[in-house]
Amino acid sequence: MSCPYTPSQNDRAERKHKYITETGLAMVFHSHVPLKLRVDALSIVSFTSNRFPTPTLYGMSPFEILYA
Repeated sequence: MSCPYTPSQNDRAERKHKYITETGLAMVFHSHVPLKLRVDALSIVSFTSNRFPTPTLYGMSPFEILYA
């Protein structure tokens, strides 16, 4: 999280936050569920994105790195 009224301090964290927020809100919108379930949608997006392999971690997921 960055300080208010300042340029982004950590581009990677800012992009990840934007991805999680936008994807979670899109899931809520397209599934036609009440907006009060957005916290659950954000949790699901965060959970699944931590299981995707990334080139930065040499094809391993953040979950695998943390619990390997």
